[in-house]
Amino acid sequence: MRRLLGPLAFILVTASGCSLINKPDDVNPGNGGSGGAGGGQGGTGATGGAPPACTTNEECASLTTDCTVGECGPEGTCIATNTAADTPCGGAPTGTCDLQNTCDGNGACVENRAPNGTFCADCPAGPGQCGPCMEGVCGDCAGAPATTKTFRSPLSTSGWVLTGDWRVYADAPPPAAYPISQCNDGIDNDGDGLTDYDDDPGCSSATDIYEVDAPGTECSDGVDNDADGVFDYPADPKCESAADDAEVTLTGTHFAHRVLGTDGNRRYPYGLENSREFEASSATSPPTILPEFLTFLSWHVDEGDAYDLKAVEVSTDGVSFQTVAVCLQGGGAPYAFCPPSFGRAADAWDSISLPVPAGLVGQVGYVRFSYNTNDAYGTTEQGWYVDALNFAQDCACAADNECGYLASSCATGSCDTAVGECVPAAQNVDSACDLDVAEECGAPACDDSGWCVANSRPFEGQACASCPEGAEFCDGCMGGTCASCVSKQNFLFPDLTNWTFSGGWGLFDAAPPNSVTPNESLFFPPQHPQLWEEEPMVAPFHAPMLGNDGTRTGAFPYAGESEIVDGTVTTAPTIIPAELRFNSWHQDRGGGDAFTPGDKKTIRVYVDGVATTLLSCDTDETTPFCVAWPAGTNRAAEDWDEIVIEIPDELVGQIGTFEFSYKSDNAGTGWERGWYIDDININGCDQAHPPWLIPQNY
Repeated sequence: MRRLLGPLAFILVTASGCSLINKPDDVNPGNGGSGGAGGGQGGTGATGGAPPACTTNEECASLTTDCTVGECGPEGTCIATNTAADTPCGGAPTGTCDLQNTCDGNGACVENRAPNGTFCADCPAGPGQCGPCMEGVCGDCAGAPATTKTFRSPLSTSGWVLTGDWRVYADAPPPAAYPISQCNDGIDNDGDGLTDYDDDPGCSSATDIYEVDAPGTECSDGVDNDADGVFDYPADPKCESAADDAEVTLTGTHFAHRVLGTDGNRRYPYGLENSREFEASSATSPPTILPEFLTFLSWHVDEGDAYDLKAVEVSTDGVSFQTVAVCLQGGGAPYAFCPPSFGRAADAWDSISLPVPAGLVGQVGYVRFSYNTNDAYGTTEQGWYVDALNFAQDCACAADNECGYLASSCATGSCDTAVGECVPAAQNVDSACDLDVAEECGAPACDDSGWCVANSRPFEGQACASCPEGAEFCDGCMGGTCASCVSKQNFLFPDLTNWTFSGGWGLFDAAPPNSVTPNESLFFPPQHPQLWEEEPMVAPFHAPMLGNDGTRTGAFPYAGESEIVDGTVTTAPTIIPAELRFNSWHQDRGGGDAFTPGDKKTIRVYVDGVATTLLSCDTDETTPFCVAWPAGTNRAAEDWDEIVIEIPDELVGQIGTFEFSYKSDNAGTGWERGWYIDDININGCDQAHPPWLIPQNY
């Protein structure tokens, strides 16, 4: 889910009847008629006197307009029925600034226009020479364009085509790596068979960030852990002391004003171990007169031409692009935005000048910035940002009165005469303003740059009740919205406070080594969607799974150790669905073979203390996890089974708990690795809320 950074786009309406620009083709309001002396009858029009008598709908045609339908009512008189709100009415729009008129649901045709200041390209002078929409009309620029294009205005990206995470940013994300404590997450993060404080000696406390046994901390280990060119206390300013466990920055980089950019392979909410993604994206300008040289300012903190490749391209049709500059993987390109860059100050911008192919200079064209991370690694990168372009500029202004379209409760329109660009001049700073933010998840207010911002940071992760599915399915505030619980419990950041575990059950990010591969754990790729989103995460990150390692002890490397397990995991109370769905991975004897029983599995649901068995491998030889895996062979980490188990109708919708049971019967023969579960369609609200890192502009 993405956050709002400025006033929402809106539709200007005039509710005083039908459009003045798009006059309805057939509007017949009727005539009221004049009363006779002493109180004569009114005429039979739609707006005056008594309703006309009728026997058929055709006799009521005079009441039909674009937004009403004349009908003969049950009492034999004509009535006008209003058409639904948002029904198109009036004539066709005259241009991009004149939107389709619509009915208001009360019989009136409402005039719709694009907001003043919206980009348009259908002015008489042609694309690249137009002013913004004003009062529903796209007019020519009165003079030359501004010398510079910046992104200080809430309307600054109007006309741009932005993909991926390209948008306007006030801050680059925090270059932080894993600020979530590994010492109280229920996971054996370092694979040593020991979990959390105070079981794992690598944890000095429950808030210790890393579950590692290496001597020293990040601020005393002699390593530049965050790759910023300095390391350890006191050389690295991000280390508060030699005992500081994280050589990272926990705040974003705040720019002098808003700029256009992308956070690259970072992913909101920033600061989580999985807050990263592969990104191949672009920002394409509106049509502009192509200059001899493209000039702009560039700022990047990423792996540069080692992985995070960039390109600048031009086109005359917006479809076929020619490359003006491109970063070559491995280095060699002479552009300042190509080399790796880390630990950059907010004002350390590179000045870029790129020649445009001679045949395109002076033509109307498009400029595209392209970005490709090539992987989803790293949380120290901050992305690529551009500003101060000499193309795609707005019409030049000379005085403040030419910038009135930027007026809002947070700003007045002001002309920056140094570059001839209209920009917001802040007013009513810190006062409340109107933004589409859940009341319980933000406090919209005017900031010191004239934007209305959500101010959602203090509310992140707090309980809320206004999600679309209803209060009991709301997980918490995120980015100014009340987020719904995940549709599937993915064990990424579970809240297992009311779950119970016994006999080997827990959270695992890998299956243990075994007799087949005694020196290798099998790390699972993610099976679940990203937190609060439906698009899949990008491998190879190893997400935790609910599971039981069965007859393995977790010893690394494997040297013949084994054990007998008989345990259960019981969920917190949850609403019982019509079907229990989850992904399953097992490498064991299945439990469904009556001749060589072992590794038996059972699933039960409890309502008011009464158990109902949904499935037992004692009597099931077909469900995938009841079928023995071929002895002495390893299963691929990606080879998961989709499980669907029907639940008795009388239990559906009730509150209950689910129990998963695993019983090995004996110690096995060494090749088994246990049973693991993910993406289960119950307990979606059992999510923890770690301390997300959120830039200032949210």
